[in-house]
Amino acid sequence: MESVAPNLPPYPWARDKLYRYEPRSSRLERLQISPRTDLLGLPLDHQNLFEQRWRNFLRARVRPWIKDHSIPGVMIYPGVGMLVSVIEAAHELCRQQDIGLLGIELVDVHSIPVDGAVETLLRIRVPQGREDRPRVYKFASTVSDKPWIENYVGSFYIVLDSIAGLLDEDSILLDWKARLEMLADIKSRTSTKVGIPKLYNELRRTSMKWGDSFRNLASITAAIDGSGCYASVRFRTVSSGSLLLPNF
Repeated sequence: MESVAPNLPPYPWARDKLYRYEPRSSRLERLQISPRTDLLGLPLDHQNLFEQRWRNFLRARVRPWIKDHSIPGVMIYPGVGMLVSVIEAAHELCRQQDIGLLGIELVDVHSIPVDGAVETLLRIRVPQGREDRPRVYKFASTVSDKPWIENYVGSFYIVLDSIAGLLDEDSILLDWKARLEMLADIKSRTSTKVGIPKLYNELRRTSMKWGDSFRNLASITAAIDGSGCYASVRFRTVSSGSLLLPNF
């Protein structure tokens, strides 16, 4: 039998507070500090302190400059593009600090499909306990449902003021001095100018096609005895929000 209880005490509703559950992945995306970049992409959800990860999708129709790099007749993503991704990731990890690359190894390259996309994944292993240790990175890619390919591995330093003295700065300065001496030696030899259009035409004959986006050589001077050469390179304008472009 149903009945009505009219004299129940009032319930103390807390109407000044809002209770809402938000998944961690949604909160991370909503509070994203850095925008997506052309080469690095966006950080993956559920990051941890031991390994940082970034994911991206590369499409030739979105980034037309990729079409200007093909060997032979197949669009190949330039290795320096992967290197720039590492530099952008290091910039995100520790803004306004110097980056010193320790070493790089190009393991494999990936071709860009005309209509589809290449999915990329950059992982950076963060050293624990000691800031003077290098960070190890691995760059991998896949197309559609094909197996992942590891393209690039290496390591780099993020140089802090507090650990700058721990690095071997003398060897770095000596290496730079040796390179300057090598340049001076080449300039002192009898040399000749290299025709830039002829050079690119010769490269095209070997199936290495470099379009306008990658034709940035302004001049090349080569020693007649074949001991070396030096060149001038034009720097292109970098788009807003990017540190570098692979075709700089």
